[in-house]
Amino acid sequence: MDILLLRNILLSAHATSAFNLESVTNRKIINMRSYKTFVLLFAYVCIVLSCCKDNKVGINSHSLVGIWEMRVAGGGWVPYVTFPTGNGHIIKFTSSAFEYDSVGKVISSGTYRIVKDHPTAVYGTTDRIIYDNNTNDSRSYISLSGDSLRFMIDAYDAGSTTYVRISKDPGSILSSK
Repeated sequence: MDILLLRNILLSAHATSAFNLESVTNRKIINMRSYKTFVLLFAYVCIVLSCCKDNKVGINSHSLVGIWEMRVAGGGWVPYVTFPTGNGHIIKFTSSAFEYDSVGKVISSGTYRIVKDHPTAVYGTTDRIIYDNNTNDSRSYISLSGDSLRFMIDAYDAGSTTYVRISKDPGSILSSK
């Protein structure tokens, strides 16, 4: 009788431990599935976020239309200089043409276009302005904030020039005639 009791106890213990082992194994499988699901979901979210483009709208030629007067110039190797209202340093833009005047005299005029580009030294903008379709010219970038237009050359030691819009009507431009 003792042998039968001992045998039943051993079988019972074995069955219980097998059940516990199976339960632990099932929990590990469930935990691994949860972990794999989490990792895959996290990877999916990362991929989606990295593929999304910025909704930031860049500068277009229509936002530049008007007359702009220089207010600040400098940086790089020279100190910034502030120019008073009515200083005569004017740049005019239509949707495709520009004209730069200095104290009533036309210095340069032609066409321009704005493209997205990746500057190496300029921060805060990817809007490059190309004059007269000359892509080999110095890489100039612009940023627009309200009625302030800033021009920057893509170089570590170059400065910038800031213009303020004084009119939304550019009037007549030599290169657009």
